[in-house]
Amino acid sequence: MEVNLKEGIQTLKLQGSILQADAELLEGLLTKIDPTDPYRVIIDFTDATHICSAVLGILVSFKRKFKQNGGDVKLVISDEDLLELFEITMLDKVFEIYSDALAAGRSFLL
Repeated sequence: MEVNLKEGIQTLKLQGSILQADAELLEGLLTKIDPTDPYRVIIDFTDATHICSAVLGILVSFKRKFKQNGGDVKLVISDEDLLELFEITMLDKVFEIYSDALAAGRSFLL
């Protein structure tokens, strides 16, 4: 899991199969985001092949928390199977999903 902070936007890039242990790591990283920051977060699943259900729950939880504090969580997904997962669970209605991190980052600046 790569973490990058640029222009006030925290980007977390996940790779491979994201299982329970990775979900706990993701939750820990999101919990550590400084509350004085604007809570602008991009979760980049470009190199991910699978995500467990725990990740979905964590994403929804932190999206709610960050929105309450004036921030947001945006996703980058290019894999058709992962996109289908978000459509089936109707989470594509909850999250803004982009095909690349640059577009997701620009959306915070609008």
